[in-house]
Amino acid sequence: MTDAAYEERYCAYIDILGFADLMADLRSGNIKFEAIRDVLKRIHKPYDPQIIDVEHCDFRAQSISDAVALSTKCTVPGLSMLFAAVRQLAEASLHEGYFLRGAICKGLLFHDETTVFGEALVRAYRLESEIVKFPRIMLTKNVVSDALSSDLKKDFEEHIKQADDGPFYQHVLWHLQMLLDVLKERNYAPEGSEHRLTYYAQMRDMIQRRFEESVDTPRHFEKVQLVR
Repeated sequence: MTDAAYEERYCAYIDILGFADLMADLRSGNIKFEAIRDVLKRIHKPYDPQIIDVEHCDFRAQSISDAVALSTKCTVPGLSMLFAAVRQLAEASLHEGYFLRGAICKGLLFHDETTVFGEALVRAYRLESEIVKFPRIMLTKNVVSDALSSDLKKDFEEHIKQADDGPFYQHVLWHLQMLLDVLKERNYAPEGSEHRLTYYAQMRDMIQRRFEESVDTPRHFEKVQLVR
């Protein structure tokens, strides 16, 4: 990791919803320790085959309990890497039946191996805790503007959605949509897609299970409602 400075960076603050329940499931044996460990380890080594120029991303990640802080340089590869990391964390969490809520913004930040602080982190945290009502990853307007004015505009457009209530957010199930589009176009499953389809079917079942478990707890029920 290069020397850190207080500089403008892209920053994501992510909250794993229902983390206390996750710990209870761990104690009761309903979920394996390795599953939680592997979910959180994914954020430190994000990988996306579409990303080539990873050297200019300066990706950094830290997690403690249910909070995850990620950041990259304010470059197109950096933003692509950040999107990839958030998407991987979201898919891994959903596969275990847990939802993410957070925000990605741009601003001044210090982030090294042990410490992360700055106005970007404070803003992302406030957006997550005060604005982002549903389990989704909000994108601030300047992040969206950077993405859609870049030379990867067409790629970013597939990953950015706007909610009915206003905010932009990241399409974390983009891989699933791409697979479904291919299935619809070809009318058959491409070779090697069976594993991914099984993975997403398991994810669907876990999401339904968490939804059913939450119906007697209104505040939790509100959190796990998915935005169309």
